[in-house]
Amino acid sequence: MIKKINKIKKICVSYSGGLDTSVAIKWLSNKGIKVYAYYADIDDISIKELKRIKLNAMKCGAHKFKSFNLKREIINEALKVIKYNAFNIYSGKEKYYNTTPISRIIITKRIVKEMKKDSVNIWSDGSTYKGNDIERFFIYSLSINKNIKIYKPWLDSKFINEVGGGRKEMILFLKKNNIIYSKKKKNYSIDSNILGNTYEGENLESLDSHLSKKNFEYNKKKYKKKIYKIYFKNGIPYYFNNKKITFIKFVKKINKIAGSFGIGISDQIENRILGTKSRGVYESPFMEVIHILYERIANCVHNEGSLTLYKENGYKLGCLLYKGLWWSYEAKMIKHMLKFFSKRINGKINFCFEKNKVKILNTKSKFSLYNKKNVSMEKNKYENFSYRDRIGYLNIKKLIIR
Repeated sequence: MIKKINKIKKICVSYSGGLDTSVAIKWLSNKGIKVYAYYADIDDISIKELKRIKLNAMKCGAHKFKSFNLKREIINEALKVIKYNAFNIYSGKEKYYNTTPISRIIITKRIVKEMKKDSVNIWSDGSTYKGNDIERFFIYSLSINKNIKIYKPWLDSKFINEVGGGRKEMILFLKKNNIIYSKKKKNYSIDSNILGNTYEGENLESLDSHLSKKNFEYNKKKYKKKIYKIYFKNGIPYYFNNKKITFIKFVKKINKIAGSFGIGISDQIENRILGTKSRGVYESPFMEVIHILYERIANCVHNEGSLTLYKENGYKLGCLLYKGLWWSYEAKMIKHMLKFFSKRINGKINFCFEKNKVKILNTKSKFSLYNKKNVSMEKNKYENFSYRDRIGYLNIKKLIIR
C-alpha cells in the first residue's frame, strides 16, 4: 500500500464518473501525475452520457480515458451467484442479491488487464475507509497481479487535508479548479449496474427515512399483468416466451417489467466487513425473479439433504462474496460442490407478476420428485405406500423415542 504520492508518476483510477473519483483525478493531476481513467460501463447508459463522462474525466486532468462494456460479464457472474445461492443478507422475505460485490469482481478483472497494456502498476479508486469496496478492490487486484501497488486517496492525510472529507468540500475544491459539478437533486446516492440499484447515504443513513414508490428507478412505467414462460437448462435461463434469451436485453426487460410491480426491493440493516452496521435499500427485480424460479425447480428435483447443503453452503458462499473472497479456496470448494446441484435444474415455468410478488402458474421438470399420487387426499390404488407402511414407520419412530 502506497501511503504517499511523492514517487508516483502514473496511476490508474477506477473512474465512476461521480464526485469522489473526479476530485481524485483532479487532485492527482495537479501534482503532475499522469492519470489513466478507466470507466466500467456496467449500467444502461446512452452514448451521449458516456461522452459526457469522458469529457468530465479529461476536464479533471485525466491523461488517458478508456471505457469498457462489462454488462454481459456481470450478468454471467450473476447467474453463477444465483445457481450457488450465494446470498447472506436477508430479513423476512426480503434479500440483498449481492449486486455490488458481483460488479467489483468484473470491474477489477478488466481494469488490471488494461493497466498491464498501458504499463501502469498503481491502482486507485474512490472507495473510502468506511466502506466495503476498499477491501474488495484491494483483494481482487492483488489476486490477479501480486506485484500491483495500491494507492487510496481517502487513506492519505495530505489528500484529506487539501480537499476536505465531505461532499460540500469536494464540490468547492472542483469549483476552485474551474470545474462545475452539478449538485444532484436527490438526497441520497444511487450506485447502479445492469443488475439493479443500490440506494444509500445522506437521508437514508437515518432509520426514520424511507423511499416512496416514485423514488425507485424501475417503478416509473406501469405494465399490464401478463403470463410469461421461462425454460431452464442446467440452472441457466435458456428460453423466454419460447425465444432463445439474449441476456442484456432479457435482464433489462425483466428489471423494467418486474420492477414496475415492486418486485426485488429490499431494505436492509447489514454488517459491513469492518463489523459496523450500515443501511442499504436495494432494487434488483431480475435477480429476485430468476432466483425464485430457480428455487421452484430446485424444490421439485432435489431431496431434503441436497436442499439443506445448498442453503447452508450458499449462505457461507454469500458471506465470502460480500467480503471480496469469491476466488478464495473456501469459495472454490463450495462452488465445486454446488455445480452438481445446478445440473438438475432443468424445466419450464409459467408465471406472472402481481403486486410485490412472482406468481407461479405451472411447473414442469424432467427430474421432478413431486408425485401427486403420493400426496393426494383422494383414494388412489397406484400410490407407492399405504397406511400399513406408515404404521411400520411410526413403530420405528417409537423405538427411537424410547
